[in-house]
Amino acid sequence: MRLERFLQANPDYQVHHQGSGHEESAKQELAVGHGHYQLFEPFISCPPGKPLRRVGRKGDGGKWLCGMETMQAPCSVISLGSRNDYTFEEAVLEETQCSLATLDCTIKGPGRVLDAARHRFFKKCISGKAALNDRPDFMTYEGLVTELGLPPTASPLLKIDVELYEYAVMSEWTEHTPSLPEQIALEVHFLGWRAPYLSVTSPIWGRRRLGLHDLGLFFMHLANLGYGIVNKEDNPYCPHCTEVTLLRVEAPAAAR
Repeated sequence: MRLERFLQANPDYQVHHQGSGHEESAKQELAVGHGHYQLFEPFISCPPGKPLRRVGRKGDGGKWLCGMETMQAPCSVISLGSRNDYTFEEAVLEETQCSLATLDCTIKGPGRVLDAARHRFFKKCISGKAALNDRPDFMTYEGLVTELGLPPTASPLLKIDVELYEYAVMSEWTEHTPSLPEQIALEVHFLGWRAPYLSVTSPIWGRRRLGLHDLGLFFMHLANLGYGIVNKEDNPYCPHCTEVTLLRVEAPAAAR
């Protein structure tokens, strides 16, 4: 109901999933930019003793997280999408004793391993099941946790910045998905800026962009899995991206 009332009061945010000939509509949507995310504000806070702070460098690359430095081994951190920026990984290795995995199939070269004992790099990209046959270097979230050897009850910290593939990946999650993250630092997009997509299969089901109804369904899906928004920060370098931090509170991981 809140979404419907907002759309009635703000007709510029109405989205019709049109064909490629409606360029004026696309320009109008970009003009409202970060406003697409104004309904999805933080509504929970970090637990006591786990303060919210930025991990990694300022600007694009750093992530806001709750008490990462309080994580105790054995613990796991997964970083999806790096673009050869390892400042987040460096902070994880410096401030925790967690194992760390980085995935990115888009970089040139083999990728960097920062710590032979605790850091693994996979030249792969995360995707939904529908796109697995498109590329040999795609893997699903479930495939990744199996590759990492995480027990089904593990609750890693997840950083995910994968240019629209977050929808294909996270929409497949259910309450039975093994090793759902305890905390997620997520960059959300409503429009792709890289063309063409990495896969033949579209990460947003053949659409060119997503509207408020789509975003509402996405965040409702995450809420149904027990996630609440702790922090939101619009990306100043991307008019259609925002950074959100989500914490799983309905079915939290056992205290470490």
